[in-house]
Amino acid sequence: MYLEEIVDNIQLENDRFECKAVLNRDDVVGWLKTIAGFANASGGEFYIGVKDKTNQLVGFDRKAADNERNYFNNQVNEHLTPRPQMNISFIRYEANKNERFVIRISVKESDIKPVILKYQNIPSIFMRRDGFTNGATYEEIIEMSVRSKKTQYDVLESDIKYNPDKISKLRDFYSRHNNGKELNEKLLRSLGFVNESGYLLNGAVLFLDGYKGDKTIVTIADTKINSYLIKKVKEKYPTHAVDGEEEQDGKSNFVWVCDPVDGTAMYARHIPVAVFSLALVIDGNPSVGVVYDPFTDSLYSAIKGKGAYKNNKKISVNDYNLDDIRTVCHCDMWSKAKYNVCKVFEELRKKTRLNDIGSITRASCCVATGDYSLTIFTGTEHKHCDIAAVKLIVEEAGGKVTDLFGNDQRYERSINGAVISNGIVHDEVIKIIKKYIIEE
Repeated sequence: MYLEEIVDNIQLENDRFECKAVLNRDDVVGWLKTIAGFANASGGEFYIGVKDKTNQLVGFDRKAADNERNYFNNQVNEHLTPRPQMNISFIRYEANKNERFVIRISVKESDIKPVILKYQNIPSIFMRRDGFTNGATYEEIIEMSVRSKKTQYDVLESDIKYNPDKISKLRDFYSRHNNGKELNEKLLRSLGFVNESGYLLNGAVLFLDGYKGDKTIVTIADTKINSYLIKKVKEKYPTHAVDGEEEQDGKSNFVWVCDPVDGTAMYARHIPVAVFSLALVIDGNPSVGVVYDPFTDSLYSAIKGKGAYKNNKKISVNDYNLDDIRTVCHCDMWSKAKYNVCKVFEELRKKTRLNDIGSITRASCCVATGDYSLTIFTGTEHKHCDIAAVKLIVEEAGGKVTDLFGNDQRYERSINGAVISNGIVHDEVIKIIKKYIIEE
């Protein structure tokens, strides 16, 4: 029997539809991300007890159905915040004169966005698009926050004075989606966006027009850290140059390459995934690299030829193949990146688990410690700041780092994307990338 035999008017060819024969206990993220992706998009239908692709019924007896539903609820409650709005029901049918049940979960578009999936202390935000669930881009995170009906601005307190001219994009977006209605200061105050003294508070800074060229957000932390670094380097090494993601100073063969806050969009919403990275690049090659994660008090470091360390303990990459169940791939992408890697990730998802934790530098450190096997980065213009430190840390841990096409590259200037891996999966991944993307 098939699902369409017991559910009237079901639309099987629909990107808001997914089935699982049973919930995989060994890969909870694999199906939880679908629920989160539905909630962050426009909702969807999720069936348990139905084979994927064929829609053939597997079903459960009543006791097994109750157990499966309870397991589903427990995992959702533990890992998804806020809990998505959904209706859970049993669909009864008979097979060989035995009573069987399929579980239907109707997931609604969440009133509060984004819905965050947190697993093993790593938070991720997923989005459903074109029938697939992938990590949300920064633009999608911002848009879902704006469209959220009950956004909770519970993250930052700001010393920035409210200025309507600084949120022109938000005002325009609001007007276009609310029949021309104006987003005025009174309404913003009622939302907890502006306080009585006229200052922005909480997550309001997320919506300022001060976006980077790639549509990520520049916070005060980015610019202050960058300026402080330039001051300190010039005091100690006056002939060296500093190339920060937000500010640059001087020219030299010795360049301190810095990303003050990698994961700015996450940091601005108090999602604990953001790191500081710094590398000393000599003649284009990183010689010293450090990455600091303030949320876990973890310092990743490497000196050329002397190994890689986390809090002074030596680290190394794993030895997993691409199709090993333990392999995880971080997929960093956004809509206006130079290279469109959607088809690359579509093929990779058949072999390994994909996610996006919101910081390419933090994810690359996971490669160095063996927690991940691979990260793929599509950044190009001035994105060497994201990769310079981890290039050295990962390779000193036994891994491999190249551009998207397997070539070496310099790290005192813009790069051609990056593949950061345990070395074992590297050639296979490069081959998949070249299958879909032409090197320029």
